[in-house]
Order: sequence, then structure tokens, then C-alpha cells
Amino acid sequence: MEILRDLALHPEGSTTVEVASRIEADYRTVWSHVKLLKARGLVTAETAPTTRHVGPLYKLDREALKEHFTVALGYTLGE
Repeated sequence: MEILRDLALHPEGSTTVEVASRIEADYRTVWSHVKLLKARGLVTAETAPTTRHVGPLYKLDREALKEHFTVALGYTLGE
């Protein structure tokens, strides 16, 4: 949840190293979680527009996240 929240607070996009630094986690752990979030369509990856960033910029897909939680809530409630 911390990764999702951090990406939500930084809609311009962030590298996994930036996210890891802000949430005080190991960047490899963040990378692993972001990889799974991307595979599920909750996060997108874009090439960084400048050389300041190493690796892609990850962005939260807010609509996909809303849909995911709507489905999960329905499942949890037995709907």
C-alpha cells in the first residue's frame, strides 16, 4: 500500500529508487512489487524524459486501481 500511495502522491512518475527512498525501503523490494503491480495493470512505465532518471518512471493508473478495488470488494462481500 505504501508504494501505491507514494505513486499516487507523485503523479509525474517516479523511479523505483525514488519510491524506495521516500518510503524507506530497499529499492530491490520496491522494484519487485512495482513489477507485479505493472503486470496487473495498476502501474505504467514510461521512459524518463531526461537523463536525470535511471530506469523508467512508474505511474499509478488510478482508474485501473479503482476497478481493481471495486472487484475485490465485490468478491469479499460475496457479490
